[in-house]
Amino acid sequence: MQASSSRSALFGLVLSLALPGFALAEGSGPSAPPPPMPSTPAVQPQSPEEKALEDRRQAEDLYNSAYKDVDKAKAELAEAESLSAAGDAKLADKAKKKSESATKRFQKSVDKFQRATQLAPDYHEAWNMLGFCLRKSGDTQKAMQAYWECLRLKPDYVPAHEYLGEAYLEAGNLEKAQAELAWLKDRDPALAAQLDKKIQKFAEIQNAAKTPSGSN
Repeated sequence: MQASSSRSALFGLVLSLALPGFALAEGSGPSAPPPPMPSTPAVQPQSPEEKALEDRRQAEDLYNSAYKDVDKAKAELAEAESLSAAGDAKLADKAKKKSESATKRFQKSVDKFQRATQLAPDYHEAWNMLGFCLRKSGDTQKAMQAYWECLRLKPDYVPAHEYLGEAYLEAGNLEKAQAELAWLKDRDPALAAQLDKKIQKFAEIQNAAKTPSGSN
């Protein structure tokens, strides 16, 4: 009797363990797969027009940043000139440091204006300022090339004509500087007067160099 009860209990235990799996096999079947992850939308490439607009925006940001450095450099040059005129040895040393600092600012600005012209090759204002900074950094020939490109894009851009006149003076070409002055006189009297003053100073230096020492 006890053996029969034990067998019955054992059968019940085996059956209770087997039933969950049996029910799964008979009823629900395999579990459903997880829902798919949402796909990331593909990035649409920029159209040529959109890229041109973005490049121009970056070029203008570079231009504005570089122009701030140019303003600081101009202020340093003006201060250096004022200190040099004082005729004091200590101030002359300070003037030299100011001038060197200004040159570094111009050189830094060259890189920014150059990048601006690469991003927006038709950006004539950037070409003009690239020429200005190259000239102030001591590279007159490359400066003139930048001015010429500016004027190719916008032939009547008066600031470039004035700067080009100064570049011609620095290269020793008085005749071409005077031609730029003649062009400016009918279009921008203020810039013409500025260039005229520098031409007169250049002529005075040339005449002084030609005058024999000790002559009246």
